Amino acid sequence: MRHSLGLVRNVYGTEYGSTKGTALLGYTAVTGSMVRRQIAAAKAGKWVANPIQAVPQGERNRTRIGATTVGQAAMKSAYWLAVLARATRDRSLITVAEAFSDLGSRSDRGDKAIANTYRSAARNIKPRHGKAGKYVAATLGSIATQTANARQIESDQGGLLNRLLASSDTIGEYLPTPKKAKRVGAAVIASIAASAVLLTYFMVIRPMRRGGE
Repeated sequence: MRHSLGLVRNVYGTEYGSTKGTALLGYTAVTGSMVRRQIAAAKAGKWVANPIQAVPQGERNRTRIGATTVGQAAMKSAYWLAVLARATRDRSLITVAEAFSDLGSRSDRGDKAIANTYRSAARNIKPRHGKAGKYVAATLGSIATQTANARQIESDQGGLLNRLLASSDTIGEYLPTPKKAKRVGAAVIASIAASAVLLTYFMVIRPMRRGGE
């Protein structure tokens, strides 16, 4: 199904179409818990009249910006397919959403692979899905064009650390602020450095001393 950028602008409005608005949110990643909530809602028959009703206000920007890895593209695809399942009552999409969610750990960063992930997701949207299908197809088509913008936002917000924290479920349902994420990252880096020092001592320096004795 072809997407229309015009449709995206009409239903999103200028606020959600700007990378500035997205950057202010703090993160660009969709977490596993976000996807699981949508899938669980679809399984429970928590239907909605249209896709936008299924998306919490606090998740709207983050789910509409591009991805910088195949894993994140798969997670965003899973999220929107689950949303479409809720809007169309098509339970067959639940299984598809779960399959895309299973790809969430992939770290490939190639533009072509990311774009192919969105295209693969869009192939599950059929004419029978009507306006809701067109909406989700337009969403996937739009975020597929935003990889470069997403990488710039990611760079501004902490690069690898941002990706690791934003895609982690160990931090709970709510993502930390960028300031908190940097503090956590500093602690993780310090811990890794300390472990490296200890390993070096026990595996290299200490054996050398004993050998000298």
